[in-house]
Amino acid sequence: MALYCAAYFKKNGCDKLLTQKLLYYAQGIYLKLYNQPLFEEEIEKLNGPVVRVVDDKWDELDTEEYVIPKLFSDFLDDILAEFEGLTGIQLIEKIHEEPPWKETNNNEFIELDSLKAFFDKQEFKIIMKRKEEREKTARQQLDKYYEEIMADPVLSQCVYKKEVEEEDISHVLEELWATGLLNRKKREEKLWKACEVGNVEKVRKLLQNEQFDINWQDSESRTPFFIACREGHIEIVKLLLNDKRIDVTKAENEYGLTPFHIACKYGRIDIVKILLNDQRVDISKAENNEETPFLIACYYGHIEIVKLLLACGRENDLNKKDGKGRTGLYWAREREKTEIDEWESEEDFQERKRGYGKIVELIESFERNPIETRFKLKIQLGLAGKSF
Repeated sequence: MALYCAAYFKKNGCDKLLTQKLLYYAQGIYLKLYNQPLFEEEIEKLNGPVVRVVDDKWDELDTEEYVIPKLFSDFLDDILAEFEGLTGIQLIEKIHEEPPWKETNNNEFIELDSLKAFFDKQEFKIIMKRKEEREKTARQQLDKYYEEIMADPVLSQCVYKKEVEEEDISHVLEELWATGLLNRKKREEKLWKACEVGNVEKVRKLLQNEQFDINWQDSESRTPFFIACREGHIEIVKLLLNDKRIDVTKAENEYGLTPFHIACKYGRIDIVKILLNDQRVDISKAENNEETPFLIACYYGHIEIVKLLLACGRENDLNKKDGKGRTGLYWAREREKTEIDEWESEEDFQERKRGYGKIVELIESFERNPIETRFKLKIQLGLAGKSF
């Protein structure tokens, strides 16, 4: 942590000498305010207070690599403001008159207890004023989000803990935002939207936050996983499946469609292949109208998905009826008879009719000899010797 603090001071124009002295004051004042050290590295008494690792790595210290969280940069800004205009030499002269320095032998480390005992008695008007201003702003923000915070046990416990420990309340909101706990709706919407538009890198980054509810549902009760399956975003579907928090069967409320249902409905062949390989996915689950994924694929004429469902070998009742007693075979036959829709071209219409005809032939063949038909499908699909 000392290197991060040093990099911040360096980025703000401080030379090595001044930085070492500011680290001394930062450590002491942080002990006073928060009853814990700012950094774990020890401060050694040489010609002045020195943190060895900072001294050794100063020349190569990359200010872009060591980026400090805002939680601490606010505090370091306070330090810079408090000691603005003082040089490293001037701070050395000041430090030499202070008890922590006088009580420490040369080439030994300055004790944290000594620092705290001294700094507890000191006043730092600029730092305290800036801290109070941040706390006031934070209180206003907390009041603004009060209902959301109190309605969430995780949020309310987090705020309560900070207040009991008498920590800087201005940091509470910053931590809640940083960990993604505050304003959950907007937070999860970001993941949902990234899944919808296919932004793989953003999804990858957002999934790193363990506080995310990745099964959050939008106003139409659709999860990020559901929407990724619907849109056919293969890499995002894989990312979500590899996350232990995912609920692969969570259905939307109105129709009871699961992600597997929606992939079959929209003809997402590659997504269907992926989901068939995941034993957590119930491929025969019916939605609210008792329609199974197989029946849906038949209704929409997705012959390649029908082939996959028949070839996979997993439990899949072809004769399962919907709420009105109709099977997948029934729908394929009926849809083959329908006239051209106003939105269809003649070419699309003929292709659709042929597709339904092929589904009828395939199901009838499977009913006559399921083992032989499945074997032929596996060869045709390049799945011979493979399992889903």
